[in-house]
Amino acid sequence: MTADVYRIDIQDRISLSSNLVLNNTAINYLRANGVGDINYTSARYFTNATDTSTDGVDLVANYRYQFDNGVRWNSTVGYNYNHTKVTDVKDNPAILNQLGVNLVRVDRRERIGLLGDTTPQHKLTLGNDLTFGNWALHSNLVRYGEFTSYQADKVNDQTFSAAWLLDLAADYKLKNWVFTLGGDNVTDKYPEK
Repeated sequence: MTADVYRIDIQDRISLSSNLVLNNTAINYLRANGVGDINYTSARYFTNATDTSTDGVDLVANYRYQFDNGVRWNSTVGYNYNHTKVTDVKDNPAILNQLGVNLVRVDRRERIGLLGDTTPQHKLTLGNDLTFGNWALHSNLVRYGEFTSYQADKVNDQTFSAAWLLDLAADYKLKNWVFTLGGDNVTDKYPEK
């Protein structure tokens, strides 16, 4: 069994800004600096405006067994917990304030969702491999925990339930060739709408 506990701190993380609504002053500034043919009312830009911190743990346990008849069984159980949060957002560049652009540099959707927890915080995996002669059978069962898709306005947030996915495969080895037949997501599980 192995256990990995980690914290990853990133300073000046690259991300997209929130939507920058372009007023006439901003459009004139862009044109004066070589940006022509402006046919849009908002823009986003890449920025190093945020610092993030990720805490997590990975646990993995393996079990191997050789039966008397030559059949081999390998089983792996894994668990992962991951949580990311934004710890700092830098102030807007002075030029945006000078141009009178009303901008929250990194809004709620980016801060909590895109830069924070965009994926399930919990993941459980159970994998099994059974080998006998030229044959091998494989299964992988994964449970993805609940997660929320955050929007600019909390009213529009959407939380998705946990889901189980199952992958199955069978191999046949013929000299230097291995033929595999299998399917991913054989239970046909799709995200909620």
